[in-house]
Amino acid sequence: MKTSASVLKSLQLVLLPLAKLCLETGISSQDFIQIIKKAFISEALNKSQDKNSFNVSKVSSLTGINRREISNLITQLDEDPNPAKFTILTRVVGHWVSNSEFHNEQGNPKPLSYGTNDSEFHYLVSQISKDISPGTISTQLLDDGTATVINGKLALNFSVYNPKENFAEAIEMLSADLNDLVNAVLENVTTKEAINHHLTTEYDSIPIENVDTIRSMIKERGHDLHREISDYLKKLETTPVSDPNEKCKVVFCSFSRVKKNE
Repeated sequence: MKTSASVLKSLQLVLLPLAKLCLETGISSQDFIQIIKKAFISEALNKSQDKNSFNVSKVSSLTGINRREISNLITQLDEDPNPAKFTILTRVVGHWVSNSEFHNEQGNPKPLSYGTNDSEFHYLVSQISKDISPGTISTQLLDDGTATVINGKLALNFSVYNPKENFAEAIEMLSADLNDLVNAVLENVTTKEAINHHLTTEYDSIPIENVDTIRSMIKERGHDLHREISDYLKKLETTPVSDPNEKCKVVFCSFSRVKKNE
């Protein structure tokens, strides 16, 4: 493991894009510091075996936050700060795109009947989760432009879920992806061998005229790869397991960025 001094130096680089995000959204450094303190307290509680009976002094020792402030902040912690509603939306759209049951003769996602319990969209959502209302999902997809209504049916506009113009939800997606990335890296450096996939491909002298072609290629190949992995995992997810504790969560995340040299 790196020394604390080395980690602190690296953390400054990690925090730079978050500082940019705060400045662009009007979040002050004091507000950000309060959020960081809540995160420290929340993680300290997660490390506690009995979260309902925590020791303020121990949390203070772990986090460096004084006991009075901990007592005040503990009441402000969200039960579930990241409900990951978008994860359901992503899976619904992904299932729609990748499952031939919801395709037309050309192999493309077809418009689905919706709005009733016996509708095609209700059936699709029920395959992903029975704990969320299909009406809530269809409304969200319509509101952000991912889907539209054609001849009374719900039609998909995009092959991936992207919360356009919904900044809060986009940041929610970022937080979940960042959480998985950080944990994947930590698991890799704290074990004898890398156990999580973590690769980066980067070139910094690409002619700018090729940007559109590159973006299209990455989008197409990335979509195909995610579909292949989704199909594989979907088959495994249907395997009966008697003990719920014998199940695990699998995350595969990808992204690309094109940045003009300055």
